[in-house]
Amino acid sequence: MKEITTLKLKKIIETNPNTYIIDVRDKIHYDAGHIKNSINVPLYELEDFSTELPRDKDIYVICKVGNKSSNAVLMLNELGFENCINVRGGMLSYDGITEKTVR
Repeated sequence: MKEITTLKLKKIIETNPNTYIIDVRDKIHYDAGHIKNSINVPLYELEDFSTELPRDKDIYVICKVGNKSSNAVLMLNELGFENCINVRGGMLSYDGITEKTVR
């Protein structure tokens, strides 16, 4: 499984603000604070959402600490996605810019 640190992800986002990031946490946690432009797809919805994922760019997968995102990457690998990268440490160790969902 491909993995990167949150520091590396932060640098990637700085050079490419359109980096494709999936946050697999539940909606309530995503809404409380997430990486700008990330897409919220809770882990239990990921397989159904997989038909919408790009196959021509890297997909960075993040969660709270890295466990759910690791499972998500393994699931996507089994579905034939070789471009998925787990973000070790998750949102707990991410110190980049985040935003909250306002409802």
